[in-house]
Amino acid sequence: MLEVSEQTCHRWRKKYGGMKADEAKRLEELEQENGRLKKLVADLSLDVQMLKEIRAGKLLSPSRKRAAVTHLEAEFEVSERYACEVVEQPRSTQRYEPHEADDEATGERMLELVRVHPRFGYRRIWALLRREGFVVNRKRVWRLWNKRD
Repeated sequence: MLEVSEQTCHRWRKKYGGMKADEAKRLEELEQENGRLKKLVADLSLDVQMLKEIRAGKLLSPSRKRAAVTHLEAEFEVSERYACEVVEQPRSTQRYEPHEADDEATGERMLELVRVHPRFGYRRIWALLRREGFVVNRKRVWRLWNKRD
């Protein structure tokens, strides 16, 4: 009639018993929903466990968040994407490699220029530094200018 094997029929009776087709369908949907919910709970518990691991202080600066993400990646063997999501760190910020400004050389040259041109202000000194090839922002020159006192 339906050309279903005896084993399949037996397995179906064992699993669904005396259920009707719509009840069996509903049971299948509930099992799928249960699986999704279990996965959700597992993910949330992992998130909580990860956050407990890095709870030492607030993670305000990108560098601290960057360190926390790399720690979570190593400790829990999760992806960068998942660790960044838990720490609320943009992945572009995570991948950014900060570079140190060469304030020492810039500051020394600035002081030499100030000795030669004592009446020049920080903006004029900034322009001279730029002409000499220093890649320096005017605000950085201002900070160095104030620090020299």
